[in-house]
Amino acid sequence: SGTEARDLPLPYASPAPIPFHALLRHAPNMLLGWSMLRDRLDGTS
Repeated sequence: SGTEARDLPLPYASPAPIPFHALLRHAPNMLLGWSMLRDRLDGTS
């Protein structure tokens, strides 16, 4: 608090976007649904 960013010992860089983040954040929900569908088709409960 009160220290300028240029005086900090750590290098500063703006955060870079994560590739495909918009799609990958939904992957667990899609995989769960896919797994439940496969179980239902296989007759497993």
